[in-house]
Amino acid sequence: LACAVLVAAFAPALTASAEETTPVPTRPPGVRLAKLFQRERNVLSYEQLRLRMANDAVKAIQDFIAEQKAQGKNTKPLEEGLAAFQTAIASAQSFHDTAKSALDAKAGFAADGTVTDPAQARETVKTAGKAERDFHRTLRQARINLHRAFKSYREANKV
Repeated sequence: LACAVLVAAFAPALTASAEETTPVPTRPPGVRLAKLFQRERNVLSYEQLRLRMANDAVKAIQDFIAEQKAQGKNTKPLEEGLAAFQTAIASAQSFHDTAKSALDAKAGFAADGTVTDPAQARETVKTAGKAERDFHRTLRQARINLHRAFKSYREANKV
């Protein structure tokens, strides 16, 4: 009974405090787009590294093929795999260039990366993001195919 009396006595105070909510701080418009813009620029830097590594791999594979040919081995699977890999690198480079040009244009963004026009900024981030995803898919599949070519070569030459 005492608990019921205490609850009844404080009930109006409890409901009043529940109604008085503190305002939820909102982010200024464009903060998310600005963060996405910076993220896409970071991804672009990483893509440059991946392209450099892919081109270094091409040189190493060419040297390996030359060594294997000198030993009289059939390197046709490797040569075909390498040609496909180089084609994929060129395709990935075009996706990288698309993303770079979209981000360099900074449509909807100020020079410091803040949003000036949300619609244009959204389109910039969207264009760059799609190109970067296509870049990733292209190089990933090319790496898988190159691995298969090496596997085929090893099986054919008992290496």
